[in-house]
Order: sequence, then structure tokens, then C-alpha cells
Amino acid sequence: MSTYAVDVHPLAHHVGFTDADMVVVLLDGRTVSVPLVWFPRLAKATREQLENYEILADGEGIHWPDVDEDLSVAGLLRGRGSGLSLCSIPRIGGFSARGCSRVRRIVRSFGFANVEEKGKT
Repeated sequence: MSTYAVDVHPLAHHVGFTDADMVVVLLDGRTVSVPLVWFPRLAKATREQLENYEILADGEGIHWPDVDEDLSVAGLLRGRGSGLSLCSIPRIGGFSARGCSRVRRIVRSFGFANVEEKGKT
């Protein structure tokens, strides 16, 4: 059995949304669906803000000017979220400081010790 390395440069054609997911249609016909919770700015955005996006660099990226979010198609295919948490962006409706402390305690109780404390690295 032979395996061929395919050099594919994925480009976005269209972006759509369900209640919980972002669906990106690529020019080559593939569809990539990712949870909105991976991108807190998008998760907290209104439908109007979500639908106001721009395709960048002939499809290599997507930009939402209303919520200041930029994503690369390559990053989506690698399964990368924004790296932000709902606690890190309170200006768009994240948790309060007290709520974030509770979330951190719960996460640590499941054995994830590398959760940062507010103001500490």
C-alpha cells in the first residue's frame, strides 16, 4: 500500500454558524466544524457580529471586525482554539472574578494542576 504526501493549502470559501459550532466551507469542498466555545469572542458575539466576517488573504484567514477576532484556516484544521478563556475577556460577557476562581478550583479538582491564578504566571 502506498501513501502519498499531498501538499494542500486550505482556503476558506464561506463561514456559517449553528447554535454551538462554526462551520467553515473550504474551496476544495471540505467542511470544517469547530465548537464556538473554542473562541470566546465568537461564542459571546451576536448573530449579526458573527455574520460580519471577512475572508483574508484569498481564504487563508477569517476576520471578525466587530469582535476583533482573527483565525487561520490552517489553525482550525490543526484543532487550535484561540487560547483565551471566558475569564480572560470580561468585556464581552465572561465570568466575574469570583466565577473565574470557582472555575479554576473545579478544573484543578479534576487534576489539571497547571491552571494559572489571576495575576500569576
